[in-house]
Amino acid sequence: MSGILNLSKPRLVQLASSAISFILCTAALGVSAHSFHVYRTERETNPWWLPLWPAHFNVHGTTALIGTSASILMLNLFYLTLSFVPRFELAHRPTMAAILGIAVSLPAGLISLCTVIYVHVLNNNAPGVDTIQTWTCRFSSSKPAITNLQVSDQMSNHLFGSLCEQSKFALYAMLVVCLLQGLLLATALVGWVVEKWAQHKSGNNKSQDESSMEMGSRASAEKDGNVTMNVHSLA
Repeated sequence: MSGILNLSKPRLVQLASSAISFILCTAALGVSAHSFHVYRTERETNPWWLPLWPAHFNVHGTTALIGTSASILMLNLFYLTLSFVPRFELAHRPTMAAILGIAVSLPAGLISLCTVIYVHVLNNNAPGVDTIQTWTCRFSSSKPAITNLQVSDQMSNHLFGSLCEQSKFALYAMLVVCLLQGLLLATALVGWVVEKWAQHKSGNNKSQDESSMEMGSRASAEKDGNVTMNVHSLA
């Protein structure tokens, strides 16, 4: 704990951004996988999923969210693991820490941004072609024509409300992850510049101190030499 508190502010921001991204990606992966599982399980038997018109649905956005969440999750897990392994000592190696931050945040930020745009484009194709999100959100509050029948959840739209919210959460979580990865990238660069500037300044101060000490030693030696010469002259 004391090691974390002693880190610089840019490093703390980087670790916080990566940790929050990891948590959000884990949640987004879970809800996206659940939505996709429900769709695959019920699409051929549940009339609410139009089993006679399977081409009406485009689930590529959901699968993209699953793949992107898993990828960014692994990247940030890798980053956090290396950050806390004492062997690498990233707190004292600003260049390596910056390279690692850029190597993780740049691809993670790009794929999350592309995924958000891709899912948004697919959602805008509705109602011509629906996604899991657009379909479940549109019919989450709809009621069947005959309401006195007792049917199972796999033959109704009872789960549409939760699937709608889960799909929205996965998309918005990915947008937040994109912003966090951008913050991680920016702080990695800023942190590297700050650390290098601090090291350069410290080196200059050390050189100045050494020069001052050397000049003082020379002045003292010259003074001692002059005193010795005066003593010899008097003798």
